[in-house]
Amino acid sequence: MSMHFLSLRVISFVGEGAVGRLQEATSEAVNTLKDNLSCGKPAVEVRAALGILEHAVKAVELYDLEERLAALEDAAPPRYKVR
Repeated sequence: MSMHFLSLRVISFVGEGAVGRLQEATSEAVNTLKDNLSCGKPAVEVRAALGILEHAVKAVELYDLEERLAALEDAAPPRYKVR
């Protein structure tokens, strides 16, 4: 194996760990926002609600784009297909 290949494997392994930690932190962040929806401080509650709504809209937009891209890829002539 080349040193370059080994370096890529190490970077990939480290990256996978980072992604896992980010996923865990994301769950905690969502729980924090949910807790702040009813913390008794109107400004904090509004900000938490806006944060949740903003991310929900982005998620729907990304899902829509993914579906549209898949449809375009499926409709493309075979020589242009990525999959």
